[in-house]
Amino acid sequence: MPDEVRIGYDEFRTEVSALFAAAHSGRADVVRRLVSAGADVNQEFFRGYATTAAAREGHCIILGMLLKAGASQAACEDALLEASIYNEAEAVELLICSDMPRPDAAAHALVTASSRGFVDVVTALIKNGVDINSMDRVLLRSLKPTLHANVDCMPLIAAIISRQVSVVKYLLEFRTGWC
Repeated sequence: MPDEVRIGYDEFRTEVSALFAAAHSGRADVVRRLVSAGADVNQEFFRGYATTAAAREGHCIILGMLLKAGASQAACEDALLEASIYNEAEAVELLICSDMPRPDAAAHALVTASSRGFVDVVTALIKNGVDINSMDRVLLRSLKPTLHANVDCMPLIAAIISRQVSVVKYLLEFRTGWC
């Protein structure tokens, strides 16, 4: 039996709020309490907003709570891009149906998802009104032929250059009306 107890602690300094941390970790009960207590849904940190954290991790129930609590347009656009980068189709659909993201942010999400090969995200965006012919300025990278170009391109071009066959197939079928 020890006769001496030592207690130590470390202080972690982070630049996130309790709401951001709860949204990131998926703690819906904590998010609900914080929002009802008046936590700022639109506070931005180095990793985005609380909506961004929820979208990135695929916590759609929390994302819905944050949208109802008054998430701003900038927070929704940031979350939409993050969800399209991390292949979170349900979060993308929730955000695009909220009518908060502007068309240029939706186009950026579509081109990004196309270049990464996320068919579910591309489908969710197109079926909810994002223009299949929209253009966005992105950095395209390809190994064969070697290409690193910052250009305005459409989702189909981004998918072709990134060699995302499933997205190319889907976009071509959608354009010709086969689906």
